[in-house]
Amino acid sequence: MRTSWEKDAIYGFFDGAYYGWGHAHEDKLSFNLSAYGKNLLLDGGNYDYDTSAMRRMLCSTLGHNTALVDTFGQYRRRNFDTSEEEKRVRERIPSDLCWNFGEIYECAEGVYDFGYGNKEVEIWVDHHRKIIFFKKGLGI
Repeated sequence: MRTSWEKDAIYGFFDGAYYGWGHAHEDKLSFNLSAYGKNLLLDGGNYDYDTSAMRRMLCSTLGHNTALVDTFGQYRRRNFDTSEEEKRVRERIPSDLCWNFGEIYECAEGVYDFGYGNKEVEIWVDHHRKIIFFKKGLGI
């Protein structure tokens, strides 16, 4: 989502994609927003490939702009199947992300329904998120 490609553009990024299998974060439905050269909403960023607490946090839901449930993050890896993910990519099966473009606004919407928790706790709720991005300079 973007107003232009200029330096002072307002732009956003909405993650509604599959989990992946090589470099995956528990961050479905996260949203990043930048405006006028400044980051306003963003995830924690990248970190060294190590086993530190910082790396674990930055790959977790807590390190991204999306919801926790009862203090627990997303837990897609619980039911992760590499062969299923490879099939989606190979056959170009689209994600469940809905995207609408228009002159006045753009809208992205997705669902996370893979569960929250950890190895001991399972919380099953559906998280729906819709982002409506109004474009700059249209008097709205």
